[in-house]
Amino acid sequence: MKIDCEKTEPLLSAYLDGELAGAELDEVKAHLADCAHCHEVLEQFRTVDGL
Repeated sequence: MKIDCEKTEPLLSAYLDGELAGAELDEVKAHLADCAHCHEVLEQFRTVDGL
């Protein structure tokens, strides 16, 4: 099942922290591979984490 941005965005912080597993992790990875918007949001989170 493919998830959308509305479900993915709240999971991005947990994704960066390595807190996702199983199907949820796979769904987020698949969504990020196809969604430029969520990939950009993820990069913004990475930048903030690096401060």
